[in-house]
Amino acid sequence: YMNRVRSSRRLEAETVRNLEVIWLMGRLRPDHKTIARFRHDNPEALKQVFRQFVKLCVGLGLYGRELVAIDGSKFKAVNSGDRIFTEKKLREKIARLDAKIEGYHQEMDEADRREDAASTELTKEEIAAVIASLSKAKTDCEGYASALSESEETQIALTDPDCRLMKSGGRIEPSYNIQTSVDSKNKLLVDFEGTNKARDKNNQAPMANRTAELLEVENMTVVAEMGYDCATEIADCVMNGIEPHVAGVDITVCFPNDEPQSE
Repeated sequence: YMNRVRSSRRLEAETVRNLEVIWLMGRLRPDHKTIARFRHDNPEALKQVFRQFVKLCVGLGLYGRELVAIDGSKFKAVNSGDRIFTEKKLREKIARLDAKIEGYHQEMDEADRREDAASTELTKEEIAAVIASLSKAKTDCEGYASALSESEETQIALTDPDCRLMKSGGRIEPSYNIQTSVDSKNKLLVDFEGTNKARDKNNQAPMANRTAELLEVENMTVVAEMGYDCATEIADCVMNGIEPHVAGVDITVCFPNDEPQSE
């Protein structure tokens, strides 16, 4: 992972060619299906391993435990852009399918009027098969639209159902927004959380509170970019002994009289 080798097939290859991995694995050589299944079945256990490592680093004094930075990064999902839909995208696709189906119906009528059906590009049977395929695609899209309207979501992804369309590097792709917190002393990661919300706005307090818990501190300073500008999140941090600093935000304006007091 440190060397950006993440896919199960590439990890399988590393177990037979990479001396570091061969040593680390004790010469075990799991195939890619075993690796993929293990990751799929043990997400919480893997997260706990990471947290135990953080606690080990705390005990070794590798974290300063005073200043932490929080930020989000867009990680591209497995889902293709053609396999994720918004309500607008579904309406447009259904309209295109309707137009295609109507066009093929007209072609069938034209074939009926001709004496020599073989002169057409497609036979009536072939056209009927195409219409059936398009009709099924339309029915599927209508089902997706119905499921989307009944949920509180704004997008539906078919391959990777949890991912969402997000803007990253000037492009809009199916992605996850991975929130991370990093300690300032040795730039070591403290905590992470995968979300499918494109904006960072409501993630500062949860990340800061979990980071303080992992570092076993009651007071610390957290810095974040302006995307984390949210008064309720800032208040939550302050009430839990965390001093938040958000780019472009004056915390004294949020609490002009005094620090917020819990009820």
